[in-house]
Amino acid sequence: MKDIKPLIHKDTDNKSEEILQQEMQEYFDQNPALKFQAGLLVKIFELIKSSPENKPLAWWSYEHMRKIFPVSARITALEQRPVLRQKIVHDLTGLKLKTALKKYGTAEKQTDAIDAVLDDEDTTLDEFEAAFSPEVLAVYIFNETFWSEVRKALNNVIAESGPREKAFIAHLIERGLAHGLIDHKDIRSKLDFETWATKVPASKRSAVDRLRLKYEYENRLADFTSKVEMDIVGFDVLVESFDPSVWGPVIDGLGMTMGFNIEGVIVVEETSPKA
Repeated sequence: MKDIKPLIHKDTDNKSEEILQQEMQEYFDQNPALKFQAGLLVKIFELIKSSPENKPLAWWSYEHMRKIFPVSARITALEQRPVLRQKIVHDLTGLKLKTALKKYGTAEKQTDAIDAVLDDEDTTLDEFEAAFSPEVLAVYIFNETFWSEVRKALNNVIAESGPREKAFIAHLIERGLAHGLIDHKDIRSKLDFETWATKVPASKRSAVDRLRLKYEYENRLADFTSKVEMDIVGFDVLVESFDPSVWGPVIDGLGMTMGFNIEGVIVVEETSPKA
């Protein structure tokens, strides 16, 4: 299980902003689950920005981010980082730094100031998200909420099943591997065996069989791992060939590694978050 709990600094009154920032970065760098979640958010925003006029995804939007992580929750979560909060208020509202810290130093006033510029459209939601780095969100703000919302959103990912959805699933699985949250045998064991047998292109399955037999003749069958098999098939081929719903058990297993237990692939939602 990986630790996804927000960082709690000790003895903040005697630490400079530079030291607090360093502690945050070290906590982030040492925590694969936080890096994984931050990377997912970056990918989501990349997918939105890759479309004409920043068209939101059927399952995620800037408005949805503001809803699940409202200004008040973000500002409150950064109570240990008053200088960082001050900078965020300055960047989003234009308030001078000293004014943002002194006259608008409370969480309530800072929240009201940011909500006002967002509601009046003096600041865009894109600019709002840019003011909070993925590292800051992952270390202080996400907690259990982000993965929970991503997991729910996968219902709509499965239903939509377009190029951006397949790209997101591919990124999610690949990043889980890269950060050591899952390995190839975890993926292979959780994929439906019948789907593998019928959906993997015949040319790829033949290549797998040929190499397995070669390894057996060479008395090195133990070297024929799930990673070898999946490398032959190609991850891009798997994502393209499989229906997105097939990846549900793999994704749930990844979530459980991080300490979550969100069961089932389909989560019924009344509506999808749209712009």
